[in-house]
Amino acid sequence: MMTETFINETYGINGITKISLKKIIEVFSFPNEINIKFSNKKKSINIKFIYDGLEVNYMLYFFSENIEKPEYQTLYFDVKYVHLNDDSIKIGDEIKTVIPKIKKFLKKYQKKSDFKYSEDKYTGRYLFDNENIDIFFQKYRNKKIVDGIMISLPYEDILPENKDILNEIEDITEIKNKIDNFLKEQVQKTDNALKDNLNDVIKMLGNISEKFAEDYEPLANKLREIVQLPNLIENDKKVK
Repeated sequence: MMTETFINETYGINGITKISLKKIIEVFSFPNEINIKFSNKKKSINIKFIYDGLEVNYMLYFFSENIEKPEYQTLYFDVKYVHLNDDSIKIGDEIKTVIPKIKKFLKKYQKKSDFKYSEDKYTGRYLFDNENIDIFFQKYRNKKIVDGIMISLPYEDILPENKDILNEIEDITEIKNKIDNFLKEQVQKTDNALKDNLNDVIKMLGNISEKFAEDYEPLANKLREIVQLPNLIENDKKVK
């Protein structure tokens, strides 16, 4: 069954107006699938929650000069179908029917209805509401068909005074740093030596997740399943 979504009057969807993985799980329940990826130089971590008809993409970025210190975070919702009050838009709609609905929605809440637009031979996109509503389309003969709908939340700096944000990302940051440290220590060892140590590292990640489980029990359990350390090590070796 497709996850039902609606755009908020301000930002985001379904009452989610600020970046919070905890809030997303509270609203949409436990996702069908979770993916975690690291950037090549470990300067960011991407966590993706996958639901039916909805993907939540969370990014946590770290300072270049100190990749253990978080700098800012972003989040966007990739939806297949979304309500705009009495209207709705979905993948497969013609762009000429979608644009008026978005403008009508924005005007109702005293927001600017102007947009940014780009187009090439095969594809294009419209950006509304300070780029927080992003509509992609493909060209099919003489029609422009929507093939992507992204709803973004404003990015958030990770500042010392933002205690709520710091508390929420503490365990994500710890997991990332533990994996970074492990890779640094093991990069000079042989594949056999790496394999011998995998069980210890996975056990370590499980211990980290115990604390994480206090507020994120479903997510913590899934993290134990999806953090595929052999793949991370292999990717890290390829990069180096």
